[in-house]
Amino acid sequence: MAVFAEVGVDAATIEDITERADIGKGTFYRHFEDKYALLITLVEGVFEQLKATLRPGWSEAATLRDAFHHITRTHAAFFHAHPDEVAILFQARVMSRLRRGTAPTMEQPFLTHLAAIEKMLSERAKADADAGHLRRLACAAVGLPLGMLGLAMLGMNKEELSALADDVPRLLLDGVASWLE
Repeated sequence: MAVFAEVGVDAATIEDITERADIGKGTFYRHFEDKYALLITLVEGVFEQLKATLRPGWSEAATLRDAFHHITRTHAAFFHAHPDEVAILFQARVMSRLRRGTAPTMEQPFLTHLAAIEKMLSERAKADADAGHLRRLACAAVGLPLGMLGLAMLGMNKEELSALADDVPRLLLDGVASWLE
């Protein structure tokens, strides 16, 4: 993961990866077809880590609002604590868009994670909540923390980010509450 985070997936060579991992090329190729297959495995691992961080505190999220806040805060904390993993997610997401025909499986871990978030939110939404609205809310729950991380990189101070992290999810939910609660 460190090689991809440091130099990028496209610039990373199999030699760079195997040297850093202290393994031979044969060992690498026994497990992965190419560096993109490794990238998919890394992305799946990041989402597994993230999913594990969502479990604690979930039972206290009794309402849709609580669930949304739990998911956005957990994602934000994870993204902040794991910058290399965020770099991997960004690179893989870009590659899934740029290489649509050649790497269709690259997008699957993202879709799986989004479906899991959507399912979590649906557990707290009203029974007849529109699936499209739930999907958009799931996208927002994951996208807001990434957007805030982008703002942090652009120079927002910690206090501004903290206020934004509290206000934006509340404002968003106020706007869609009638659809889902």
